Amino acid sequence: MSATAELKFDPAKTWEAKSLKHDRQMMSCRFSPCGKFVCGGTIDNAVLRWEIETGKKTVLHGHDSWVGALAFHPGGKLLFTTDFWGKVICWDYTAEEPKPVWTISQAHEGLIRQVAASPDGKMLVTSGHDGAVRAWSSEAGKLIHEFAGHEDDVFNVEFHPEGKSLVSGDIFGKVIHWDLATRKQLRTLDASALWTDPYKDGFIDVGGVRAMAFNHDGTLLACAGMSECNSATFSRGKLLILEFDWATGKKVRQLYPVGDGHIKSVAYLKDGTLIGGAEGPINKAHGGIWFWKQGSTEPFHKNEKMTHSREIDIHPDGRRFALAHITRFGRGGNGRRKGEYASHKGSIGIYQMTEKPPPPPKKKK
Repeated sequence: MSATAELKFDPAKTWEAKSLKHDRQMMSCRFSPCGKFVCGGTIDNAVLRWEIETGKKTVLHGHDSWVGALAFHPGGKLLFTTDFWGKVICWDYTAEEPKPVWTISQAHEGLIRQVAASPDGKMLVTSGHDGAVRAWSSEAGKLIHEFAGHEDDVFNVEFHPEGKSLVSGDIFGKVIHWDLATRKQLRTLDASALWTDPYKDGFIDVGGVRAMAFNHDGTLLACAGMSECNSATFSRGKLLILEFDWATGKKVRQLYPVGDGHIKSVAYLKDGTLIGGAEGPINKAHGGIWFWKQGSTEPFHKNEKMTHSREIDIHPDGRRFALAHITRFGRGGNGRRKGEYASHKGSIGIYQMTEKPPPPPKKKK
């Protein structure tokens, strides 16, 4: 047992145990089911695999554009990664030098927003900017079914923990509940508070279901983003998380952490604690991480120094989380024109939700 495993669990005392740095922006992060690795997607078209204990980094090459979403097979050796040109790659992430097992060159027209693996590991679901939600076999990457029901950009897909249902959320805040046995739409949940038409002209839509998560027993669903956006340029609005009772489909909580931008990631801990991370406008030091007890509308802990938070993932041990975020550096951020300005940098922080261990005793002189 490690020294940190013996420390008292307390999210209010969260501290950064390790920072895994990269010289370009990180888009996403996920822990492997075994807990040994954390993987992330970058804007320089790479998938990065870090061994958590040693910090050893391995670069997986195969994408031709930004790697925006990742998912692990729940019980095997497979990692699924997606990019902004519509490609899906399946990897054996446990190999010394991982190579693609299979590839879907164009799963969607344009960027893929999210990817999720079913609890039984048999199905992979992707959603995209083209308004499509598609199911694939995780073994071979063959198309199984297309769920038709959205009219525009589908930001998120998530499997219910019991494995019989799928939910998908789009730019208008329309959340569809799908039955996986019949592949039919059962109902819709209203998360339209996450959508704004800032100029009231029906031409530009801003917002959407940017983050989605079930709690561990599947009784609650959190959908998040922002509301009341007043500009399509910097997407500045009120941060908002909507929590639904899964059985009734009714809203049970609306959470408004203070800040600009939008909630980009939500996650539940086993004790019911909800964590939300916000990505603020890239030209401002905005964003943060907030923690809420089950049923409460006021956060019991927050860290607004964790700015530009893009994705949160909980470690299998339930005592740590990974956070993919951006460190602002330079003028423009993407570094497209080489030599003119520097790119913002990225990192995955590994945070321990415990008290800090005592410092080692000082050596006697």
